[in-house]
Amino acid sequence: MPVKPEIITVWQSAVHIGCEPEHIPIIVTAGLLPPLGHPSKNGPKYFSRQEVQQLAADRRWQAKVCDAVRAHFRHRNENKAKSATKQE
Repeated sequence: MPVKPEIITVWQSAVHIGCEPEHIPIIVTAGLLPPLGHPSKNGPKYFSRQEVQQLAADRRWQAKVCDAVRAHFRHRNENKAKSATKQE
């Protein structure tokens, strides 16, 4: 029986959560998924498999993740629209 790693990567975390790997930095920035240790802002992040699985099973946490991702893209799209309007 293969041993499951206790420390997982961004990609593995996304698989457990059911989101895109590109969403993990958004979730971390929102304070919803704490990385292990004290990684630098632009350094690789690692997570506790057990913690990710527990969080992913929580419906309220899932709703917060969805809200954070939506807010991020809404803000980004609003900024794009504003900059496009200024250029015209």
